[in-house]
This record gives sequence, C-alpha cells and structure tokens, in this order.
Amino acid sequence: MSYSWYNIAEAYGNNKIKWRKNTGDWQTLTFPNGMYDYDGIKHFLQCETGLIDPDDENKGRIFDLYFDFTIFRVVILMAKDYELYFTEGGFASLLGFEKRILKDETNFTGEMIPDITRSVDWVFTAGERRRKRCFVQLFYYKPPGQLPFQIRIEPY
Repeated sequence: MSYSWYNIAEAYGNNKIKWRKNTGDWQTLTFPNGMYDYDGIKHFLQCETGLIDPDDENKGRIFDLYFDFTIFRVVILMAKDYELYFTEGGFASLLGFEKRILKDETNFTGEMIPDITRSVDWVFTAGERRRKRCFVQLFYYKPPGQLPFQIRIEPY
C-alpha cells in the first residue's frame, strides 16, 4: 500500500527498537522520521546492524524481515544468539508483533495483521463518473479471515 504520510516518527513514539547479541549490551536503533514500507524497514535495520561475521565468506545478515502475503503477517528471521527488544514504544504494532523480546529462536511470525500505516488508513478522493460525483473511500478493514482492506464508492 502506498501512502503520503509518515508512519515512523519520534512524535509517534515508534521510531526506536533495541537489539543485542545475547551477552552484550542493548543497542538502540533510531529510525529517521519517514514513510517506510517493509523493504525500507528491512534495509535500514540491515544497514544499521550489519553482518553476523564480516570475516565469514557467507556474510549473512543479523536480521531479515518480509511480509508473507499468504498469511498477512510479517516474518522476522534472526541470527542465532541475537535479540530484538519490542517492549517499548509502538514499533512492534507496525509489524504486527506483541510487545515482547524476540529471542531464543531464529524465525518469528507476527501475532497480528501489521499496522504499517499506524491506523491512518482513511484515504478520500473525489472524482467525476458519468456526470455523477463519487466519493471513493479506501480504508483498512480487519474482519477475521478477510483481506485487510476494503474499497467503497458512494455518491455525494
């Protein structure tokens, strides 16, 4: 979904997460204010956290994430012995996770449908159609077992 408003910002309290190697100190990762999709979040996370072992010829990333369209959930893949701290702020809900620490596993699937737009989901456009003015609403809609969006066209 494309949009033209910030979904991650300091003012929303959702721009910081913490991460660490199990035995290390927590490091805070601060996202710059902006409009992020899943690839943008993944790119920033990978650029800021780096590689598992830069000297290893495979050079695997510490974190990876993607949106799985078959289950409408975000999946986070994490290298062994690393942790993500999702207990503060609103970052976890953007990705569909409960507030918790992701640890002791390498594959995590969000518990909820992600809220990447921060619940700012009403988009209104007006247009002409057959000399009738129409009002188009696109909004986020989450009934159980349904697609997470709905489009409704109403005359006004």
